[in-house]
Amino acid sequence: MKNMKPPLLRHDSARRSFDQARILDHLALCGFARAVRCDDGATARDQCAIALERWVALGLPFAVAADGGRLFDPAEVVNFLKWAGACRDDPFWESRFVANGRALVRSFHGRAEPRSDAPAPARLAPRRFDVTVQREFDLAFAGARNPVVLRMPAPLQDDALADLTIDCRACSDLDVKLTSGRGRVDACINGPRPSRVVLELNSSFIARPTTDATRIEALSAPDRALYTRPFEGLVRVTPRIRALASELTRDARDDQQALRAFWNFLIDGSALGVLDYEQLHGVEALEHVVDSGWFDCQTGSALLVALCRAHAIPARVVSGFLLYPDSPSYHWWAEAWLDDRAWMPLDAVCWDLSVAGRDAAWRDLFFGRLDYRMKCEQLPRVFNRSPGIVMPQAFRILARADGPATEIGLYACESATPVYLDRIEVRHRTEGSGRDDSPPEDADSRVNATPL
Repeated sequence: MKNMKPPLLRHDSARRSFDQARILDHLALCGFARAVRCDDGATARDQCAIALERWVALGLPFAVAADGGRLFDPAEVVNFLKWAGACRDDPFWESRFVANGRALVRSFHGRAEPRSDAPAPARLAPRRFDVTVQREFDLAFAGARNPVVLRMPAPLQDDALADLTIDCRACSDLDVKLTSGRGRVDACINGPRPSRVVLELNSSFIARPTTDATRIEALSAPDRALYTRPFEGLVRVTPRIRALASELTRDARDDQQALRAFWNFLIDGSALGVLDYEQLHGVEALEHVVDSGWFDCQTGSALLVALCRAHAIPARVVSGFLLYPDSPSYHWWAEAWLDDRAWMPLDAVCWDLSVAGRDAAWRDLFFGRLDYRMKCEQLPRVFNRSPGIVMPQAFRILARADGPATEIGLYACESATPVYLDRIEVRHRTEGSGRDDSPPEDADSRVNATPL
């Protein structure tokens, strides 16, 4: 993808506030997840440090801390590594970032799956998952409202997730009232506020890969109206988006072909990276995505939904967790309604898995089907943003391995302090077997000794 637009680099250094150690921990998980889990994290970080030096030599900007250390913007780092791979033949993106993503997808399929092919989600059997999400809130980011309400994401039951049990508790002696709702558990904290609050949600459920529904009920008229309305959060069917949808579907004979046209536009014409949401204030976010040539999983999903709605196809944005034990993570994807298929998932993570659409075997892996997910949001009806937390204007998300779990923090950019920290642990087993199917250590878990 030599025509990839260069990443947007800021003229000021205010958002470059994350020290190199945190950047290397994040890169190690993105490129060497299995190796990091197998106690080869130091070698993985060394490999990432070598790659980081190359990117700096190519023009990746950084700031200098008071102690002389280098400070980076994680969004710039991730976007730059992808641009360097696509346009400057740097090996890290394809050899590590893409390969790591493919290894995570394959981890559900075992050794019998041909390693040269993209594994078919439909081959996956129902599987029992046990998921722990422990979230530490910094109440310095809580609003003035008293009592303060904090929210934990909880799994949604649907055709792909069943037999759900959840348990939520506060990890300290607090006056907390817990109430549950669809996709969430709320914690109402009365009395004096501590500086930090830790909540833990444990869930167990049977997950299935999404397949064609065996029984389809018609979409009701109110639901059809809801999922085709032109304005909803990031989903905005502006005149320009409507014109784009019309242009893309000139030759489409049905809704399935229209979805294909929208998918190809996103995969072929843009790059999946990390967006700076501060730059979306006061602009049409989806038009910014089209102009910049960069999207993240949330805005890419919103763009697919907006294009669908412009073509009168009901569509919605959903979010939850990818359930790869080596690297569970937050994620967003889209669902579009087809009368003969019901809700059809569209997950643009295929941009990375297919090396910007170039590998046909991976390009459509999650076009109309998914592997195991833990869905928690189904907009606009089900959402789990924490009402008691005031989000900073600029924030970044960083992840690192933390023993058997993954730590994912949402950080305020200016201070590089976490608004909240999640510690996520996922275990799974084939339903009825009682056997832990977490991936074993094998040759692929070792870090390539050749500097990348």
